[in-house]
Amino acid sequence: DEAIAAAAPDWLAAAAAGSQRYLETLADNPALARTFLVEVLAAGPVALERRTAVHERFAEQLATVHAAARNDMPQLPDHPAHVFRACVGAVNELVTARLLQDGPERLPELLEPVLQVQSALLIGQEPAARPAGGGRRSGAGA
Repeated sequence: DEAIAAAAPDWLAAAAAGSQRYLETLADNPALARTFLVEVLAAGPVALERRTAVHERFAEQLATVHAAARNDMPQLPDHPAHVFRACVGAVNELVTARLLQDGPERLPELLEPVLQVQSALLIGQEPAARPAGGGRRSGAGA
């Protein structure tokens, strides 16, 4: 939340900041990464409820970033909530696979692929090709 707020209102920078913070947090906390991404599925209903709550918060953050993008690009569709949740699931799969294959220290290397998935699912390929920090600031004049 803090990383996204600090980068706002530049929605591309906000998306990058939030994703980078997530990946770095997991890399800096290997036990948390393994528990949150792998072991949680067998940890029982309370752990799964907490996982669901975290994923819902991530989906809400994506929706906030997408709303800012729509301010800059009104032609973007107004996605229903399940699209943001599916995007969280896609990112979760990428991160879990990298964790299991290469260990937590390499998770920050996923920043670009994570941003590509988010952009492709939420705004489309053409806007996704714009570099982070290159988005117009929300509320800025044309």
